[in-house]
Amino acid sequence: MSELSTIARPYAKAVFDLADQDQSYDKWSDVLSLLTNIVADDTVQSLVDDPFVDKSKLAELIKGVCADRVDEQTHNLVDTLIDNGRLNAIGDISARFEELRAEAEQTVEAQVESALPLDDAQLEKLSASLEKHFGKKVKLATSVNEELMGGILIRAGDTVIDGSVRTKLEKLASTIRA
Repeated sequence: MSELSTIARPYAKAVFDLADQDQSYDKWSDVLSLLTNIVADDTVQSLVDDPFVDKSKLAELIKGVCADRVDEQTHNLVDTLIDNGRLNAIGDISARFEELRAEAEQTVEAQVESALPLDDAQLEKLSASLEKHFGKKVKLATSVNEELMGGILIRAGDTVIDGSVRTKLEKLASTIRA
């Protein structure tokens, strides 16, 4: 996987530079996500991995699948990735692009798991608190995980803030056993 990350860096930077020129970050996020999903399909993946598949036919197939949602720049990216045998790196390219975008927009994406659904007021308060903590605008992605029993678990980049009841009980149990 680290090899794909290394391969992805220059492609992601090139796409980011294109997006940065006209602030088309949303467009490129959508395009890279779409291409990632197409390449992840088992049928397409078998074609990508097959050295006997004609590169131009593969490019036509992929561009045809997303024809109504992409432009000439996307077609050029697909052609370049296929010509250089780098189509398998599209997921890593997408991930690295999102990292570059977050840096440029001074944002951080936070995954929030809670034992119960959070209402709008709670999300607003949490978002404000996290923005103060990180010094950046925070994009929240929420999910419910009943196994937490109560509280929340937040993951933002390399930071994990675990305020779940489950973890507190586990810590208490290990303290009692010690």
